[in-house]
Amino acid sequence: MIFKHASILFFTLVVLSHAVMAEKPAPTHANVSYGTHERNVFDIWITPSDNPTPLVIYIHGGGFRKGDKNTITEDSLKQFQEAGLSVAAIHYRLSGTGPYPIMMEDAARCLQTIRSRAKEWNLDADKVACYGGSAGAGISLWLGFHEDLADPKSDDPISRESTRITAVATRNGQSTYDLRDFRKIFNVPDLPNGEAHFPMFAVTDATEWNDPHVEELMEDASPINHLTKDDVPVYMNYTRGNLFVNRETESGVWVHHVKLGLHLQKAMRKLGIECSVVSPEHPETRYGSFEAFLIEKLTNSSTAQKPKPSVAKAPEIQIDRLAWLTGSWQGAANGGLLEETWLPPKADTISALVRFTKDGRTEFVEIIKIEKVGNSFELRLQLYDPPMRPQSDKPHVFNLSKIEKNKITFHGISEGSHRKLSYERVAQDHFIIRFRTFEGRDVEINLSPPPRNTFKF
Repeated sequence: MIFKHASILFFTLVVLSHAVMAEKPAPTHANVSYGTHERNVFDIWITPSDNPTPLVIYIHGGGFRKGDKNTITEDSLKQFQEAGLSVAAIHYRLSGTGPYPIMMEDAARCLQTIRSRAKEWNLDADKVACYGGSAGAGISLWLGFHEDLADPKSDDPISRESTRITAVATRNGQSTYDLRDFRKIFNVPDLPNGEAHFPMFAVTDATEWNDPHVEELMEDASPINHLTKDDVPVYMNYTRGNLFVNRETESGVWVHHVKLGLHLQKAMRKLGIECSVVSPEHPETRYGSFEAFLIEKLTNSSTAQKPKPSVAKAPEIQIDRLAWLTGSWQGAANGGLLEETWLPPKADTISALVRFTKDGRTEFVEIIKIEKVGNSFELRLQLYDPPMRPQSDKPHVFNLSKIEKNKITFHGISEGSHRKLSYERVAQDHFIIRFRTFEGRDVEINLSPPPRNTFKF
């Protein structure tokens, strides 16, 4: 189950007695300014060391329209610091403030600002890597490939700092932002552009995509167009398989498509540059994670998995693996009752109906569907208010992260969805729902079977 993050119900649920808030270590310096805009700030966690530490910079996603540096995960932060790396997480101006290139230029200026304080913070200015998901992935790639924006003749010492980096890691990233490229890659000549790209390029009408100025902006915003043989290695992870794309496909699907990574990988291999692409059809064979990739590139000490002599094809995943979800569950929630019933798996899907009641009235109803897509699972859900009006224009979409015995974990990829959602049946009579909000708060809800139906004819 999920609650739309903008709704009142969402905010009441995060204070349930069952909620568990994960604590992230406080940054060494928070909201350090690097410009005049309110979003020109970053956090930095400085790892104590006798020697200058390499730095990893997290750049959040959100379609260039939203997002928050606080979405950096505790797990990644822990891995980097345990490996002796310092970590920064940045904000940048969004497309509601102005179009490209402000978001990329902000990230570059932030990088220069941090480099200018390398001595003060005991950082190794020559060993800096960037990573992020979606829009943050695109910005990271743009920095990784773009020519150095340093101005050696500037009177501003920050502007004299380099913007070149050591490595890039991405999740569901874009190698291009050019509509013409998207149409060629997916072989859909009339593919409409995604909503997020309109404000990114100050476009208000679909006819403007053929405007020469807009085309020039799209070309310059596309990381692949800045690629040269002296650029940095890249690790790209995609959570979806190689899904079919046509004109009706949601932009949230194709803008995070593995073909965008394979398109870049082909170009990088021609130049002899390392580019790893990981997806359901392209399993990991060396590093094991983007964290291990960045740690190796920044420390020159391999934390990667050793290459395997051969890669066996992943076993075919079946919807019957989720049969343990089947059944009815309920539990107290915010002074009301949450009920969730899962139907048995059938025809590559398993579905659920959720109801929340309080003070004698139904507050909302939710429909969930998990479907086999390629050799993975995709979860879609829609929340309805009492008159059965959908709470969002489109269902929330989640991709499979991990499947274990009697437990399945997804991560949100659509606008407004939680970052993580999992279901676990820990016992015959104990069912747990966990989710991580967009803001990074962890919530746990415990359910049990309802009382037996005592109705008699």
